[in-house]
Amino acid sequence: MTMTEQHKLPIPEAQDPPTPKPRSKSPEKESKEFAQLFVHILRAPIVGMPGWVDTLKDQWDKVLIQRLAHHQDFMEGMCTEYEAMLYISTATLTAPPSHNWLNIYMWLFNRCMPEAAKANDLASPAKLEGSEAEDLERLRRWIFKRQALHLKREEQPDAQNAQKIVQPAKEVEFEQARLI
Repeated sequence: MTMTEQHKLPIPEAQDPPTPKPRSKSPEKESKEFAQLFVHILRAPIVGMPGWVDTLKDQWDKVLIQRLAHHQDFMEGMCTEYEAMLYISTATLTAPPSHNWLNIYMWLFNRCMPEAAKANDLASPAKLEGSEAEDLERLRRWIFKRQALHLKREEQPDAQNAQKIVQPAKEVEFEQARLI
């Protein structure tokens, strides 16, 4: 293969069907999604293990900065890596983590707080392997759901709407036990 063949862009042949253009969202829908994203970034709570959430109150400024810097995570339905690290840190106060969750925590700690990790000479895996990456993604999605559920409860305080929200809360609580 010559150098010019390697750098050619793939050009569809005449017989290839044209790829459909992605539908653009209406301006109203885009502005509503933007508003929801902004509300989530500014008002969603920090999620931690029950009984240990109060230990995270001093982290609000850093969480907000991370949310603003990584707003694309929210668009994908996940919390930030920093928030996942905080959740795992409160989970370790309840019970010792498994080897996999310790690897995930150390990987997150080294990514989110590299100066502290270096100062304390804390080693971490270079990357998360297989199920560890999947577990972290599942945790980040679960935390995001918990935050969204909290915002819905705040938004609809009357009893009839609160009843509609109670069932998803129980489902989310059931998922928590399987995560960590």
